[in-house]
Amino acid sequence: MLNYFDNICKNSPDLFLIITILGLLHVNNYALILFFCLGFIVNNTLNRYLENIIFKKDNELTLLSQDDNEKHNDIPSGHLQSTTFCFIFYLLSNNNNYTKNIFIIFIYLFLYIFCTCHIILYKYHTIVDVISGMFFGTLFSYVCFKFISYTKIIKR
Repeated sequence: MLNYFDNICKNSPDLFLIITILGLLHVNNYALILFFCLGFIVNNTLNRYLENIIFKKDNELTLLSQDDNEKHNDIPSGHLQSTTFCFIFYLLSNNNNYTKNIFIIFIYLFLYIFCTCHIILYKYHTIVDVISGMFFGTLFSYVCFKFISYTKIIKR
């Protein structure tokens, strides 16, 4: 049973990507979906950059956030950064019409909370990793959405 839950959490960025694309289809703006996918790729690239350059293994912040006998991945959490990017982007692009797609939002929230708890409880990441992943995912999603809004791809 644990293996099943592990697979859901390991594939959570892919699940969120699919859910977001399906949720954005109601907008009938395929340029928005294309730019969301490009933003998702840039977000994952930036996560690799943050993991490998800014938060190196010998960094003071990383050393403070981990225990020697924990199985610990890099900071920030790439899974939570990707899922937060998708979730926030979907909320921003929903044009304040949340009741229309409340089912998708409940799926997001359930998977998001489940994966966050799973990552912390099984010590794949520390709380510092999780919070930093959420922060950078929110930041990159907001910047990507504002760029798309500025270029008038989204008609409000």
